[in-house]
Amino acid sequence: MKRLAVFLLLLCSFAWFCRAEEPEGYYDSAMYKGGFELKSTLCNIIKVHKKLKYKDLWDAYLKTDADADSNIIDMYNNCPFKFKRDQHSTGSSGSADNDCLKYNREHSFPKSWFHESKEGTPMYTDLFHLYPVSGYVNTRRNNNPFGEVANPEQTFTGGSKLGKCTFPGYTGTAFEPIDEYKGDLARTYFYMATCYHDSIASWESDMLAGNNTDDFSEWAKELLLKWHRQDPVSEKETRRNDSVFVLQGNRNPFIDYPELVEKIWGNDTLAWGVTAPEPTDTVNPSPVDTLPSEPPVDTLNPNPTDTVHPVTPTDTLNIRQTIFWNKCSISVENRFLQLEYHAGEMEAVEIFNAIGNRICATFVRQNRFGYRLPSAGLYIVRVTVGKRQFVRKVAVL
Repeated sequence: MKRLAVFLLLLCSFAWFCRAEEPEGYYDSAMYKGGFELKSTLCNIIKVHKKLKYKDLWDAYLKTDADADSNIIDMYNNCPFKFKRDQHSTGSSGSADNDCLKYNREHSFPKSWFHESKEGTPMYTDLFHLYPVSGYVNTRRNNNPFGEVANPEQTFTGGSKLGKCTFPGYTGTAFEPIDEYKGDLARTYFYMATCYHDSIASWESDMLAGNNTDDFSEWAKELLLKWHRQDPVSEKETRRNDSVFVLQGNRNPFIDYPELVEKIWGNDTLAWGVTAPEPTDTVNPSPVDTLPSEPPVDTLNPNPTDTVHPVTPTDTLNIRQTIFWNKCSISVENRFLQLEYHAGEMEAVEIFNAIGNRICATFVRQNRFGYRLPSAGLYIVRVTVGKRQFVRKVAVL
C-alpha cells in the first residue's frame, strides 16, 4: 500500500511537472461562441502580452525551439544547428551548396505584410511567428507566401521548396515548407489573424483578404485548413506553446484547442461547447456503438498490471502504446492523445472525462486528430463516421 501511495504521488507530481498550461478560466469568455464572435473574443484574451526585444529572441530560442541537446529545431530545413554558436543576425548565411551554415530569426508571417521593418510593434517580436531557421532558406523564401509547389525552381536540403504555386487559386511564387511543420505554420497564421484581429484589415499580402472577417483570401484559407487537418498538433508544438506563454504571457488557442480552427474558418458552425445532435445509427445500432458509457477499458501503460513499482516522471515521459478498434487507432504520449481512422475521414470526435462531462466536441473531416488531455485519468473517446459511432474508454496514466 505504501508503494502504491508513492506511485500515485509521483504520478500527481508528473502531472504538475509537465504542464505549463493556461490558467484556470483562461478561455472561459470564449465558450458558447463561434465564428467571428469567437475570434474577436479570443483576440481579447491573447492580444495583451509582453512585447519582447528583438535581441532577446536569440536567448528565448533555447527555451522555445531547442531540443535537450541544445540543437535548434529548424522548421524550414531541418538543419543541425547548435544554439548560440550558429546564430547569425543578417544576410543569407550560406549558399545552395551549404544551406545549413547559420540560422536567422525568421518572421514566418513576413514583416513587410504588416508594414513594419523595425522593432516597435508587438507583432514584430511576437515569438509565436518568429522561428529560428536556416539563414539561406530564409533569404530565398523572402516575403513570398506559403503554398504548394509541384515543380520547384529550388529544393532545399530538408525538402522545402520554392517555385510557382500549384495549389488551386494562386499561381505566383510560393514557399512550401516540409510536411512535418505545415500544421504548425498554419496554426501560427490562425494565431496571427486572431491576436491582431484589430489590425489585419490593413495588412497586405496575396494570402490576406484585406478585412478581419475573412482574414485570408479563399485559396490561402483552404491551404491553411488543409495543412492544419493533415498535420495535427504535436507534442513539440504544445511544449513551445507553454514556453512562449512563460516568456510572453499569452497562448496560441489553436494549439490548446485545435477544434477552434474549424469553428472560425472551417465548416463547424456550432458554437464552442455546444453539443452536436446525436446521429441516427441505421447501420449498426448496437449499444456499444451508440452509448459512451459501456466501452471496454484500455490502459495506456507498458505494464498495465504493475501498480507496485513506482513510475518516475522520466519513465512516464516515454510511455507510448497504441490500441486499435474498428479501424481506429489511439495513442497517448505525455497526455497528448493522437487518434487516427484508417479507412477514410472521421466526421467528428468527442472526448468525455470520467464523470461523463464532454471536454471536446469537434467536427474533424480528416483521418487524424490530436488533443492534449487535461490530466491523467479515465476518458471516453467517441468517433463519428457517417452515421456510425465508435466508442472506446481509455485509462491514461
